[in-house]
Amino acid sequence: HLDNVCFLGGAQTVRGHGLDTREGDAAWLLTVEYRLPIAMMKISPQGDVAGVGVHDFGDAGDAWFDGAEAGRALQSWGAGMHLNMDRVQVRFEAARTIGGDWSFEFGDRMTF
Repeated sequence: HLDNVCFLGGAQTVRGHGLDTREGDAAWLLTVEYRLPIAMMKISPQGDVAGVGVHDFGDAGDAWFDGAEAGRALQSWGAGMHLNMDRVQVRFEAARTIGGDWSFEFGDRMTF
């Protein structure tokens, strides 16, 4: 069933790798991210805030189908900047894979 398949790779999972580089019905994903706010401001009486910041990250993950062995994990690291607007986060990032390939990515939603 296609709705049970996990896809890894791209701006929302293992950054720096192509969109849906790995797929399967079993997967693991690890993301470590350190965010540093530069400027934050309150935008509503309820306490909602908007702001800009920078972040460093490291990602790893793999996906495989039942019966197959897990392959070598996709891994990447990088840095970027983000703009928080209430419930939306816009992200611009540079990511480098373990193989040395660089990519620049754009995301328009919270990663986690």
